[in-house]
Amino acid sequence: MKNRVRLLSILLVGVMALSGCSMNASNNNADKKSDTKKETVKKDKKKKSDKKKDEKKLEIGFENNMAVTKNLNLKITDYKILKPKDKGNEEGKTSVIVFYFDVTNKSDKKYSPGIAWSEVFKEGISQEIDGKKDILDENFKVEKSLAKNDLKNIEKGKTVSSAMAFSLVDEKADVMLYAFDEGKVIGKQAFKLNK
Repeated sequence: MKNRVRLLSILLVGVMALSGCSMNASNNNADKKSDTKKETVKKDKKKKSDKKKDEKKLEIGFENNMAVTKNLNLKITDYKILKPKDKGNEEGKTSVIVFYFDVTNKSDKKYSPGIAWSEVFKEGISQEIDGKKDILDENFKVEKSLAKNDLKNIEKGKTVSSAMAFSLVDEKADVMLYAFDEGKVIGKQAFKLNK
C-alpha cells in the first residue's frame, strides 16, 4: 500500500511538472506571437511613413532632373552632346544637346513624349551668352532611333522613354531648362556641356 501511495505521489508530481512546462511553452508562444504582431505593426507604420516621404518628394517642381507637374512626371535620365558628324548627328552643321527622358502621364489627357516635353519645358530651353538669353531650336534630325516613341500615346499611369535634341548656340555655355506647370515656372536646372 505504501508503494502505491508513493507511486501515485510520484506520478502526481510528474503530471504537475509537465503541465507547468506546457504552460510555459504556450506562454512563450503567445509572447512570440505578440512580438511578431508588434514587429508587423512597426513595419507597416514605416512603410506608410516612407510612402508619405515619397509623396512629398513628388510635389510640383523641377529638381534633380525630375519635373513634376499636375499632369506629368518627366525624368531626364541622361543627356549628351553630339558634335557635327558624330553618330546621331551625321547631317548636323552645329553641335546639339540630346536629352533622354522618361515621361509618365498622371491624367486622362492625351500625351505623346514630344507633346509632354513641350508642355513641361515650353520655351524654357536656353543658353545665356554675354547676358543674353538664346532660346535653343529643336533639332529633328538627331537620334532618329528614339523618334519611334515620340508620337506614341501615353496612357494614364504609363511611362514611355524618348529623347529630344536641340541645336546649341555656344559649345561652352550651360544649357538651362525652365520647367512650367499651368503657365508658371516651377523650377530651373543647368546642364553643363563638359560633364
